[in-house]
Amino acid sequence: MFLCDDMTSENSTSYESLTLADHGASSMAELYIEGVILTIICLVALVGNVSVYLIVIRTKKLRTVTNFFILGLAAADILVSVANMPVTVASLFAGTWPLDHTSCLVFGFINMLTLCSSVLSLCNISINRYVMICRPFRAKIIYTKRNAILMVIGKFIFVSSSAIIYSI
Repeated sequence: MFLCDDMTSENSTSYESLTLADHGASSMAELYIEGVILTIICLVALVGNVSVYLIVIRTKKLRTVTNFFILGLAAADILVSVANMPVTVASLFAGTWPLDHTSCLVFGFINMLTLCSSVLSLCNISINRYVMICRPFRAKIIYTKRNAILMVIGKFIFVSSSAIIYSI
């Protein structure tokens, strides 16, 4: 069940009346410290993942099949840093969901999209490494640059359709 569904349910608790204990925090200071730490993590993740893109784009030798999968992971992590984390931090500082019900549904979709993309990117990388080590001759046939790009795009299409189904 979506958290957003609880916001409109007649039997649910109003999010404006939640206490610090409901957030798992013992003080407002703890919430603010958590928000500051998440902000730092968000900024470091954003800078690090954009750096990965810049380095791979600028260095021709790094444009390998495996690095295409790593770029797919970096893209998912950039989306987490840009879309998910700021809203999470804003919710922490506000002590409640700061936006309307529709925004909650949209951010639920974005959360599902970005987090599943990260997990499937790790799966792509793991399968690629397994095939490269255990079936090296077959790997050269399967893992061409074209196929790697199609696998990354296919992952985003699969995750998007799954997130849409989950959000409905």
